[in-house]
Amino acid sequence: MNKKILFIFLYIFTLLPQAISASLLIGDKPSPALVQVFNILGIKTDGTAQTLNKIAQKDFLRKSGQERWEMGKKYEDKRDQLLPVFKELGVIDVVWPSAQQYQHIIIHGSTVTGMRQRLAFLNVLWNQGIRGENIVFFVGERSLDPKKESREILFHQKFSDIPFREGWQLPKKMPKTEADAAVLLWDQIISNEDLRIKNVLFIRVPMIRFSETGKLRRAQTKDTIEAWLDKSPISGKCLAISNNPYIPYQHQTMLKTLGERNCDRQLQVETVGAAADTDISVAVHLDNIARWLYTELQMP
Repeated sequence: MNKKILFIFLYIFTLLPQAISASLLIGDKPSPALVQVFNILGIKTDGTAQTLNKIAQKDFLRKSGQERWEMGKKYEDKRDQLLPVFKELGVIDVVWPSAQQYQHIIIHGSTVTGMRQRLAFLNVLWNQGIRGENIVFFVGERSLDPKKESREILFHQKFSDIPFREGWQLPKKMPKTEADAAVLLWDQIISNEDLRIKNVLFIRVPMIRFSETGKLRRAQTKDTIEAWLDKSPISGKCLAISNNPYIPYQHQTMLKTLGERNCDRQLQVETVGAAADTDISVAVHLDNIARWLYTELQMP
């Protein structure tokens, strides 16, 4: 059992509410932990947030069209030095909800493995009495990856750290997209009967075409949030489920998008999720920090 799954099952025995308070900026200056990341990597800067962001977008951000698992092992030799700093930044540990009742519970889409982890986390929360009036699943219509999201990985328990629901049966056809897989995984992973009977709103966002090049890209966090807000007026307390190291970035993206749509006063958001897997590469951590820093710098 990996570290993330252990954290999830420990939750059955203890509830440790935490709030997202991590930030890469203190006012308009980079936090000491963020500066330390660049120092450990041996990257010289003038210490301003704008310069750090410029370097991060150039050196840390994955290439357009590249998935996280396709990134190399750059800076992996700095892992032992960086992990304590990543922990200080809030991208390592589990994050629990601070309340029991929410108007909306959102599951952020991901890879098949990531969505299983997030649904398992929801199972645990529901079993502990945490409730949401509405269940919303943010997903994109990207094609499934033939290696990371194959028929075997989708359908067979031996390829999943998350237990399948007792009695789950193979579907008649293979899902083709992340959105299709999300529907399958809800049935496969959600075991609490009270939760299973809830109507789930799947926000399915199609591939998005770059106007300059005509190339397609998959929907990102901001795209799915905007698609949800376009559905109808939304208000109340919202619990979003992600998993680390992506919790602070996705939380910041939600806050920014709500602010842009003038929804930040009527919708209060909290983002939670399981701890980061121990095998996540340094490159993926840095890519996530680059996205988080860019988003935070756009906040008013």
